[in-house]
Amino acid sequence: MAGTAAPSSATLTPINDTKLVKAILTAISDLDQSDLRRLGGWAPLEEISSATLFDGIEGSPSGVFAVGDSTGFEVSGTVYVTLQYGGGRDGSWVGDSYPALVRGKFHDKRIEIESVTVDNSSFYE
Repeated sequence: MAGTAAPSSATLTPINDTKLVKAILTAISDLDQSDLRRLGGWAPLEEISSATLFDGIEGSPSGVFAVGDSTGFEVSGTVYVTLQYGGGRDGSWVGDSYPALVRGKFHDKRIEIESVTVDNSSFYE
């Protein structure tokens, strides 16, 4: 199963601070394809079509958790893509989405996303 995220071994606690949750979700939605490539989430997406296009990523407001020492966070989310098969006029485009796990840290008001793991296993089922 390519791209499956390993669960955190640390204790997860829901983050109830609405401003912090909003800041984390905004940082996630601001990610682009180059960010996913840098953070490790792009490889599972590009292996499933001849030309995968990044459409966006969003975190789930109910899936934002503090990890361990409370400066780290994990967020469950969804990556949206368009998959292309074939080329030219005979090609086809299909919109799809895959679960993602976003990990990072927050320091005062600064959000730092450290990794994005995408689970593309549903593509192979």
